[in-house]
Amino acid sequence: NFSTDAFGVNTVDDNQIAISLNTGIIGTIVQNVIYTASLGGLQDFAISPNQVKNITTGDVVEEDKAGPALISATYNDNGTVGDVSDDAVTLVFSENIDDTTIDTGAGNSDLEFTVAGGGDITNSTTTSGSANDETLIINLNAGDTALTVGTSTVALISGVLADSDANLNTNVAAITLNGSVVINEVMWMGTTLDAADEFIELRNMSASAIDISGWVIENGANGGDLTIPALSTISGNGYFLIANFAAGSSQLSVAPDWVTTDLDLADSSNGNLVLKDGAITMDSAKGDTWPVGDSGNKYSMERNVSPGDGLIGSNWHTGDAQTNWDGGATEKGTPGVANVSDAQAPSFQLVAPDSRMPANNSLYPNRLPEISVKYADNVGGSGIDTSAIQVFVDLNNDTDYDDPGEDVTGSSTITPTQISYTAGTQLSAGKHSVKVVVQDVAGNSAQTEWIFWLDDFTMMVENAPSIHLISGVAGETTTDSEHAKVTITTYGAGITLKGYMDLLASGGNSIQNWDTSTGVGYDVKEDAGAFTGIINAIGNTSGAATTLASKAKLADGTFASQTYTFYIKIYGNVNALQQAGIYQNNLKFLLDLQY
Repeated sequence: NFSTDAFGVNTVDDNQIAISLNTGIIGTIVQNVIYTASLGGLQDFAISPNQVKNITTGDVVEEDKAGPALISATYNDNGTVGDVSDDAVTLVFSENIDDTTIDTGAGNSDLEFTVAGGGDITNSTTTSGSANDETLIINLNAGDTALTVGTSTVALISGVLADSDANLNTNVAAITLNGSVVINEVMWMGTTLDAADEFIELRNMSASAIDISGWVIENGANGGDLTIPALSTISGNGYFLIANFAAGSSQLSVAPDWVTTDLDLADSSNGNLVLKDGAITMDSAKGDTWPVGDSGNKYSMERNVSPGDGLIGSNWHTGDAQTNWDGGATEKGTPGVANVSDAQAPSFQLVAPDSRMPANNSLYPNRLPEISVKYADNVGGSGIDTSAIQVFVDLNNDTDYDDPGEDVTGSSTITPTQISYTAGTQLSAGKHSVKVVVQDVAGNSAQTEWIFWLDDFTMMVENAPSIHLISGVAGETTTDSEHAKVTITTYGAGITLKGYMDLLASGGNSIQNWDTSTGVGYDVKEDAGAFTGIINAIGNTSGAATTLASKAKLADGTFASQTYTFYIKIYGNVNALQQAGIYQNNLKFLLDLQY
């Protein structure tokens, strides 16, 4: 039903004429199609002014003689400034294309397309949409430059792309980039307030504002269409919320961008939602059967962060988070803000380095430790819900735990990245446990438990030894009348017992350190064992203290109360009588602890 001025008629040869459909016809997507008919039986057909001739259907054979033409280019911006690695341009052609004619080599997009008005696709790769359909995708890579919606244009280089009939393209008209708008969230089931308390949310995937005036959402109005009103704009990387009720009459706490009582979605067999700008389909959402959403709990149907094809159910998820709802509302969804696809629980920092303090299975010297651990939600998750964090000390009490279990959440310092707790009084020495439960806004929870021991070491020195040389005989070794006794208690710390002597004498005289036969030295034994019988020199300053005995730290996780007892015996020998007076040695001890 085109007027005759829409056609061009040319003589092909003596037996055929060609009637060609001119381009620029308003009405449908126009393909360059040539119709031919044999002149047999049409000998009286003539081209005369104002003359009308009929050609019957049987006389006409349709043949596709034209290659594909580019009719739409949509820019998908990942929204990260300076990063184009996830940006893409979706191209729609006038007919299905032959994917085998696509040059899919990395960095070869510029062999098929030219870009003007800003942007560079030198490093891009061209891939197919669905197999042999009417779409192609230019995937930008590092080194490319972002294109600008409304300014940049894309044109197909002549003769590089064929249709399913092997016709190569000749149309090289440049197409200005549209921004990418998707159907982002659908509250198809309504709310607990009213089953009609529904909304549809659109998302602008590009960084530039897009005028969506007059766009249509098919099947958004009880099987009919919603037509977005004039002066409707969706900001760059922004959202456009269409709702049945205003915020004051809804469970929503955010004002919709457009309130229309025409919005009406069926809970089943609604039909796919199709977003169109004129004749061009911008996006679709599967609605013949809603793939996700919870009609019982009133959780919305949300598009994944990387939206993909909206007619594929796996590109949607049930709302995990709760944003922009009235206080007390139990609905989940994120109307007016970014969707949250979060089925992953938070994680604790347990490696490189382990953030648990005191460390798991460790022995700690202080009975007032700061108990802490760090955590984080997954990248792109809903975030940590600090109000849901719980902290317990010695909750799983058993005979090894000396303190009763206690919920210490209220006394803890809680941030989105860490909890810390210090008891008001000293904890008992021995074994303790900690349990921390963390939850994100989407309700995913994780917990960690660990144990540690607190030490309360003691050191007691008895029977300070002395040597009385008044009865000494030159060249004769004498020993103390009472051995020094050192008792150390610990929950398994490593110990190093050191000693040294101040060698003092009246009148400024002193006795030398042991030199294998004379001077002052020591011998040591543990518990009831025997002395070694070997006399050793001992340091005479704290900096030169001599190691008298040592014990290794118990293995992590095996700590238990230990008592170590050492006896130190002091010897003296002078090779000649010295000046009269009292010669005195003061034995001093140092204790090094290893945790």
